Amino acid sequence: MKKTDLAYLAGLVDGEGTIGISPQQNVRVAIAMTEEFLPKWIHMSFGGKIYLHKQRRVNWKRLTEWVVNGEEANIFLTAILPYLRIKKPQAEIALDFLKIKPRNKHTSPMERELQEISRKKMAELNFRGVKDANI
Repeated sequence: MKKTDLAYLAGLVDGEGTIGISPQQNVRVAIAMTEEFLPKWIHMSFGGKIYLHKQRRVNWKRLTEWVVNGEEANIFLTAILPYLRIKKPQAEIALDFLKIKPRNKHTSPMERELQEISRKKMAELNFRGVKDANI
Protein backbone atom coordinates (compact mmCIF):
# COMPACT_ATOMS: atom_id res chain seq x y z
CA MET A 1 0.00 0.00 0.00
CA LYS A 2 1.24 3.49 -0.84
CA LYS A 3 2.39 5.87 1.89
CA THR A 4 -0.32 8.34 0.86
CA ASP A 5 -2.98 5.66 1.40
CA LEU A 6 -1.55 4.82 4.84
CA ALA A 7 -1.51 8.51 5.75
CA TYR A 8 -5.12 8.80 4.61
CA LEU A 9 -6.10 5.78 6.73
CA ALA A 10 -4.34 7.32 9.73
CA GLY A 11 -6.42 10.46 9.20
CA LEU A 12 -9.58 8.34 9.15
CA VAL A 13 -8.58 6.69 12.43
CA ASP A 14 -7.75 10.07 13.97
CA GLY A 15 -11.09 11.53 12.89
CA GLU A 16 -13.60 8.68 12.66
CA GLY A 17 -11.92 5.77 14.41
CA THR A 18 -11.43 4.19 17.79
CA ILE A 19 -8.56 2.24 19.27
CA GLY A 20 -9.25 0.39 22.48
CA ILE A 21 -8.64 -2.60 24.71
CA SER A 22 -11.75 -4.54 25.67
CA PRO A 23 -12.39 -5.94 29.16
CA GLN A 24 -11.69 -9.35 27.56
CA GLN A 25 -8.13 -8.09 26.88
CA ASN A 26 -8.49 -7.74 23.10
CA VAL A 27 -7.20 -4.81 21.05
CA ARG A 28 -9.96 -3.42 18.87
CA VAL A 29 -9.63 -0.86 16.07
CA ALA A 30 -12.75 0.44 14.35
CA ILE A 31 -13.75 3.06 11.80
CA ALA A 32 -17.43 3.89 11.38
CA MET A 33 -19.01 6.19 8.81
CA THR A 34 -22.02 6.55 6.56
CA GLU A 35 -19.83 6.10 3.48
CA GLU A 36 -19.73 2.37 2.60
CA PHE A 37 -16.82 2.32 0.15
CA LEU A 38 -14.01 3.27 2.56
CA PRO A 39 -14.69 0.67 5.27
CA LYS A 40 -15.00 -2.00 2.58
CA TRP A 41 -11.74 -0.84 0.96
CA ILE A 42 -9.95 -1.06 4.33
CA HIS A 43 -11.47 -4.52 4.85
CA MET A 44 -10.11 -5.70 1.51
CA SER A 45 -6.65 -4.39 2.41
CA PHE A 46 -6.36 -5.38 6.09
CA GLY A 47 -9.05 -7.97 6.84
CA GLY A 48 -11.29 -7.65 9.86
CA LYS A 49 -15.07 -7.47 9.70
CA ILE A 50 -17.70 -5.15 8.27
CA TYR A 51 -20.85 -4.35 10.21
CA LEU A 52 -23.84 -2.61 8.63
CA HIS A 53 -25.80 -0.91 11.39
CA LYS A 54 -29.48 -0.09 11.17
CA GLN A 55 -30.53 3.51 10.71
CA ARG A 56 -31.00 5.24 14.06
CA ARG A 57 -33.61 7.59 12.65
CA VAL A 58 -35.74 7.52 9.55
CA ASN A 59 -33.87 10.23 7.65
CA TRP A 60 -30.35 9.18 8.74
CA LYS A 61 -27.97 7.18 6.57
CA ARG A 62 -26.97 3.66 7.60
CA LEU A 63 -23.64 3.38 9.42
CA THR A 64 -20.92 1.09 8.05
CA GLU A 65 -18.27 -0.01 10.54
CA TRP A 66 -14.97 -1.76 9.91
CA VAL A 67 -13.51 -3.60 12.92
CA VAL A 68 -10.20 -5.42 13.33
CA ASN A 69 -8.78 -7.27 16.35
CA GLY A 70 -5.65 -9.10 17.43
CA GLU A 71 -2.90 -9.74 14.90
CA GLU A 72 -4.80 -7.93 12.12
CA ALA A 73 -5.01 -4.88 14.42
CA ASN A 74 -1.27 -5.19 15.02
CA ILE A 75 -0.54 -5.16 11.27
CA PHE A 76 -2.89 -2.22 10.64
CA LEU A 77 -1.66 -0.08 13.54
CA THR A 78 1.99 -0.76 12.69
CA ALA A 79 1.35 0.38 9.10
CA ILE A 80 -0.38 3.66 10.02
CA LEU A 81 1.55 4.53 13.21
CA PRO A 82 4.01 6.96 11.57
CA TYR A 83 1.09 8.99 10.19
CA LEU A 84 -1.18 9.15 13.25
CA ARG A 85 -1.47 12.47 15.06
CA ILE A 86 -4.35 12.44 17.55
CA LYS A 87 -4.58 8.74 18.37
CA LYS A 88 -0.87 7.92 18.23
CA PRO A 89 -0.66 7.38 22.03
CA GLN A 90 -3.56 4.90 21.88
CA ALA A 91 -1.93 3.06 18.97
CA GLU A 92 1.39 2.82 20.84
CA ILE A 93 -0.34 1.43 23.95
CA ALA A 94 -2.27 -1.07 21.81
CA LEU A 95 0.90 -2.24 20.06
CA ASP A 96 2.76 -2.57 23.38
CA PHE A 97 -0.21 -4.51 24.76
CA LEU A 98 -0.11 -6.91 21.82
CA LYS A 99 3.60 -7.53 22.45
CA ILE A 100 2.96 -8.69 26.03
CA LYS A 101 -0.24 -10.60 25.29
CA PRO A 102 0.61 -14.30 25.16
CA ARG A 103 -0.55 -16.32 22.17
CA ASN A 104 -2.00 -19.03 24.42
CA LYS A 105 -4.48 -18.87 27.29
CA HIS A 106 -1.83 -19.07 30.03
CA THR A 107 -1.08 -15.59 31.33
CA SER A 108 1.39 -15.03 34.13
CA PRO A 109 0.50 -12.68 37.01
CA MET A 110 3.10 -10.19 35.69
CA GLU A 111 1.56 -10.27 32.20
CA ARG A 112 -1.92 -9.76 33.67
CA GLU A 113 -0.68 -6.76 35.64
CA LEU A 114 0.97 -5.23 32.55
CA GLN A 115 -2.20 -5.84 30.54
CA GLU A 116 -4.33 -4.14 33.18
CA ILE A 117 -1.98 -1.13 33.27
CA SER A 118 -2.26 -0.85 29.47
CA ARG A 119 -6.05 -1.19 29.59
CA LYS A 120 -6.30 1.57 32.23
CA LYS A 121 -4.00 3.91 30.26
CA MET A 122 -6.13 3.32 27.17
CA ALA A 123 -9.36 3.97 29.08
CA GLU A 124 -7.92 7.22 30.41
CA LEU A 125 -6.92 8.38 26.92
CA ASN A 126 -10.34 7.45 25.51
CA PHE A 127 -12.32 9.03 28.39
CA ARG A 128 -15.16 11.27 27.26
CA GLY A 129 -16.74 13.96 29.34
CA VAL A 130 -15.55 16.30 32.07
CA LYS A 131 -12.64 14.95 34.12
CA ASP A 132 -12.86 17.54 36.88
CA ALA A 133 -16.34 18.70 37.90
CA ASN A 134 -14.86 21.71 39.75
CA ILE A 135 -13.79 23.49 36.56
